Amino acid sequence: MTALTVIVGSSLLPFDMGHVGTAQAQPRIVIRRVEPAAIAAQIYAQYPEFPTENTYTLQSGGEVAVDDTLVSRLIRYHLYVKNRPPNFRLDWKLTIADYLDAFDLIRASLYPSADVLSENPMEGDKAAIQSMTRQQRNQLSQTLFDLFTGRDSGDEAESTAPSSLPSEGENEQTSPSATDLLP
Repeated sequence: MTALTVIVGSSLLPFDMGHVGTAQAQPRIVIRRVEPAAIAAQIYAQYPEFPTENTYTLQSGGEVAVDDTLVSRLIRYHLYVKNRPPNFRLDWKLTIADYLDAFDLIRASLYPSADVLSENPMEGDKAAIQSMTRQQRNQLSQTLFDLFTGRDSGDEAESTAPSSLPSEGENEQTSPSATDLLP
């Protein structure tokens, strides 16, 4: 498996341009290498009820590719096929929306592991994501965001819970927010 180099944050550090008493801010970039399979293993350790979809066999040799899971393929689809950044929660929600046929078309010929497994796992992966509850899909996108940004989900101020319905007497014709429409 290939590792991805991810920029997980930046901070401003003072930098002396050779003048005494003057400093300019220079970005400090933190780079971390990640393995999609390792991130997937962390997610399955935290949520063992998530579907693994790892019963596909390799074209060469015919053995079952147990480390090639739904979540590792979803990560590779997000990063390598769609070229979406890993450090934005909305981008993970858009990727999950692709699996729900609600945002962008997933092309079978470009799907991760389609060229190494005896059967293209795309349809099975889409069915597995569609069978997950909305809460599970929100947990998945939040956990992916947390793992790639190094954040603790307990520290997040933004909740992934759906907004409350308008009470009686409130304007019921208000349109739903963008987070209400996302999977």
